[in-house]
Amino acid sequence: MKEPERDVANFRPTERFTSKAREYALFRPHYPASLILLLRERAGLRPGMVVADIGSGTGILTAQLLDEGASVYAVEPNEAMRRKAEEDLGTNWRFHSVAARAEATTLPSGSTELVTIAQAFHWFDLPPTRVEFLRILKPEGHLCLVWNSRDPVGGEFEAGYNGLVEECCPAAKKTKDLGPTEEEIARFYGGEFLHTFLPNHQDLDREGLKGRFMSASYAPDSHEPSYVRAMSGLEKLFYEHVENGTVRLHYRTEVYLGRLSRD
Repeated sequence: MKEPERDVANFRPTERFTSKAREYALFRPHYPASLILLLRERAGLRPGMVVADIGSGTGILTAQLLDEGASVYAVEPNEAMRRKAEEDLGTNWRFHSVAARAEATTLPSGSTELVTIAQAFHWFDLPPTRVEFLRILKPEGHLCLVWNSRDPVGGEFEAGYNGLVEECCPAAKKTKDLGPTEEEIARFYGGEFLHTFLPNHQDLDREGLKGRFMSASYAPDSHEPSYVRAMSGLEKLFYEHVENGTVRLHYRTEVYLGRLSRD
C-alpha cells in the first residue's frame, strides 16, 4: 500500500512560528550534552568546523554548536525567528545568519562538514532538500537530524500535559502525522546511519510551563476559547505536581546521524 504524500505546503511551514519567536527562544528545551558528545565522537565536531544548521529557528542548537567553537551558518526562512537568533547570537563572529530555505540554502557547494536539523526536518520538501544537502556537504560530511519529543512513558504530569494538548490543540495531531516516516528518513540517507534516543528534561516554573505550551506552532491564540481552558488546565497541573517551584517535563531526544549516500 502506497504511503500518503506529506502535504507540507498546506501547513505553511515558513510562517507557522512568526508569532512564536519569543516563546520559542525562551521556553523550548535545549539539546542534551550527550548530543554534543555524540557529534564530537561520530561527526568530528570541533572548533573551526563549518556547520550548516538548517531550519535553525531562534538558534537553540546553533548556540550550542557555537559553544563548541564551530562556525555556524544558521539557515532560517522565517524572519521573526531569524531576527531573534540574530539578536541573541549576532555578537559572535562565528555566527552567520542566512535567510533561505532548506531546499535552496544559497551556501557554496562543498562548503559544509556537518548539516544539523533540529526540530525542522518534517517541514522540508525532501527530494529537492536531499539534492541541496548533497551539493553543500563535503563528501565526508555528516547529516544529523534531531527532535526533542515529550517522553511517551512519562509520569502523571506528562500524561496531564499531553491530555491538555489533545483537548486544546486539535492541530497537534495533524502536525505529528506530517512525518517524516522511518522509510522516508532511510531513503533520505540512502545508506547506513545511527538512530538513537537520548534522555533530556526541562524544569519549568509556572510561567515557563505556560510559555512552553504556547511555543508550539499548534497552540491556540489568546483570542481563541481553547486558550482560556489551556491556561486554566496548566495552572491546575502545575500546582498538582510542583516541587521546589518547578515541574519537570521529560523528553526523548531522537537522533539520526550519518552520511548521505552519493550513489
